[in-house]
Amino acid sequence: MAIIATKDYVFVPTVDIVMDKACFVGTKTHMYIVLDNVQVDRGFWIEALANDNLMEKMTFDGQAPKKYIAELLTQNNLNLEQLHSFFERFGQKWPDGVKIYDLSKAKTMKVKKGFWIFGGSIVIKFEGDMGFTLITNRIPRPNNVEVSTFYNT
Repeated sequence: MAIIATKDYVFVPTVDIVMDKACFVGTKTHMYIVLDNVQVDRGFWIEALANDNLMEKMTFDGQAPKKYIAELLTQNNLNLEQLHSFFERFGQKWPDGVKIYDLSKAKTMKVKKGFWIFGGSIVIKFEGDMGFTLITNRIPRPNNVEVSTFYNT
């Protein structure tokens, strides 16, 4: 059976994570973050001497992650297990660019919709962690309301 937006998952094409832009997909059991750009490790000496960072754009079959994921979510035969395995496979290819958060390990989760021009945010405290883990620090409007409603109901 196909998954349904705002019932089985929420999708936000662009969220802010500190200084990075990313795509967000959330289900009731997991949150997936796919960064737009990933820093390439060129080795210590090259990085130290060049005094810069080389960023590489992530792509799925030549498409930006947000566009590819948006198309993937519209497939009629996609279920939650297939969605999870898709992110796991892509995370193996781009380990620094895909973050998967297992919500069953969350002790506390705060999903805020924000106010006025400031978007919503998500922070989670996982079992055994001293502090909270910032998932997103800005979810733009109107997606902030969808995400907040999805996780707070």
